[in-house]
Amino acid sequence: MLGRAAAGNDADGRIILNGGRVGDALIPPQLIGVPDAYGVFVHGDSMEPRYHPGEAVFVNPHLPVRRDDYVVVQVAGDFEGDDLSGYIKRFWSMSADEVILRQYKRREDVANDEPEDEHFTLRFPREKVIAVHKIVAAGIV
Repeated sequence: MLGRAAAGNDADGRIILNGGRVGDALIPPQLIGVPDAYGVFVHGDSMEPRYHPGEAVFVNPHLPVRRDDYVVVQVAGDFEGDDLSGYIKRFWSMSADEVILRQYKRREDVANDEPEDEHFTLRFPREKVIAVHKIVAAGIV
């Protein structure tokens, strides 16, 4: 298992992906023999009822993603040397300009006068997104 929860109160469930191993788990059968497969623990409740805090999700980084797939998105930090941030979300779309993700819990940092969809949407500049990896299994470890 990789990553650790971001410090502070992060309502969007950000995970620090610094390459550090935080634990071991039995690999799900669909990931046996898959190079670079990994798992992370869910942080925050933005994806409840699908994923809960402390639950593990397992990723196959070689599968293509489609709209509505559950994913781990890796986003570069703002400054050189920053750790990657990881987000467990539903994939919505990707263009040359941005990656759009959805979550289940209403975001508190969106102004009330924004369209309703924006309260459940995260947007990242495409050039900051390092990877979008498909979640293939989840559970308590």
